[in-house]
Amino acid sequence: MIQTSVKDYNLNLPLKSAQIDAMLRDRATALNTSANPRSQGRDAYLAYISEGIGSSQDWETAMKFQRQNGSLFNSPSATAAAFIHLHDPDSLRYLRSAAGKNGGDIHTPAPWSSSISLFHISCTNFAGNDLAKLAVEDFNSLQSSHRRELQHLMLWLEEKGLDEMRLAKVRMGYCYFSAVATFSDADHSDARVLFSKHALLVSLVDDLFDMFGTHEEILNLVHLFERWDVNGPTSSQFSSELVETLYWAIHSTICENVEKAFPTQGRSVMNHIVELWVEMLKGMLKEAEWSKTNTIPTLEEYSTNATITLGVGAFLVPALYLAGQKLSEEVVKGLKFQKLFRETSNCGRLLNDSRGYEREAAEGKPNAVLLRMKQGKGGNGAEEEAMEEVERSIENLTRQVLEMALDENDYGQVPSEIRDMFWKSIQVFYLFYMKEDLYHASTKLVNVVESVINEPISLHENLG
Repeated sequence: MIQTSVKDYNLNLPLKSAQIDAMLRDRATALNTSANPRSQGRDAYLAYISEGIGSSQDWETAMKFQRQNGSLFNSPSATAAAFIHLHDPDSLRYLRSAAGKNGGDIHTPAPWSSSISLFHISCTNFAGNDLAKLAVEDFNSLQSSHRRELQHLMLWLEEKGLDEMRLAKVRMGYCYFSAVATFSDADHSDARVLFSKHALLVSLVDDLFDMFGTHEEILNLVHLFERWDVNGPTSSQFSSELVETLYWAIHSTICENVEKAFPTQGRSVMNHIVELWVEMLKGMLKEAEWSKTNTIPTLEEYSTNATITLGVGAFLVPALYLAGQKLSEEVVKGLKFQKLFRETSNCGRLLNDSRGYEREAAEGKPNAVLLRMKQGKGGNGAEEEAMEEVERSIENLTRQVLEMALDENDYGQVPSEIRDMFWKSIQVFYLFYMKEDLYHASTKLVNVVESVINEPISLHENLG
């Protein structure tokens, strides 16, 4: 869609031409690599991301997934791509119907999700130039809201005394970027903001456990959350000012999340959110104890624990309560939701490990790749074999999450919007860990985040 947008609609994107060319090369490589073998799961995936494939799409195969309502997977963006390329009347019927329910506009997934979608479709006019103008106006309006939300988050960092912590401001930009890609609807402001706060706090706590926290501080933080009190502990119960700062930032974020979730959920979700945080903290404590005692866990022990310490439960699940969908305790504790949650976490963890294993080897930390190398036959090919095994697992998990996200029959008890957010989380993980660990690579993505959030799109002057 970037290619279509730039060439066909004379859009002036706030990205350098080299960046756009690199994206297009990566897309072509990915499509060629996945060309064989064909499978129902792969075909469904390619149809689902039609917006990002554009003229390279096999439209005959993609349209096999068209539903009775005219849509591709009830996705406005994929369906709009089908209409733009095929002028399919059933696609247009679906888009008009969806627009009628939303005051004339259809908001597609995040304006910069996997392919930096630019098309917030207005069904009143599909002419190329008019479509581009509408898309630009809608994008820039939504982008303005995003800037206000990010400014609020930066002020929050200062208010909570977190702004001087290691890379806090840079990582907040990354966390918010991820939030926008996951919670793209204009009405999801609370979800984006709380996701970002939780995610940043998970990152800071991870640094405490991995890098600069004493064993006393680590134990103190874990024990304080195990003894959760909505009123919080007294000052004398904190082992350090650092623990106190982190504790109150997490405590206030949980309470804010609970308060804002109540109108939609009709119940308090505090126990669940605290449970998710405690589970993650205890997992981090286990990893810290492995490092302290030079313990090498088994691959199974590591994988079970590492899936939890990635933090998806602490930053994604609480925000799902703010996404406008009622989630009963029966649903979130049910097998279907839990499997979506678990496989999303597994995939994210393996992507993280596959791009950061050299750094973690130097730090003496266990890692899915390193542990596979240890249990293998050894020799010069051990690393390559371990990486191939991890890559296969990532591919299988990605396919599984997509299939669950699209499965209305077996997974219908989980709202489709929530299933889609798990899938979007996979896409975010791919963004950060496609070729290297960009989240921990200091400031490599800063310019991209800055461009997407702060620089509006404009039309070239020769557009009539």
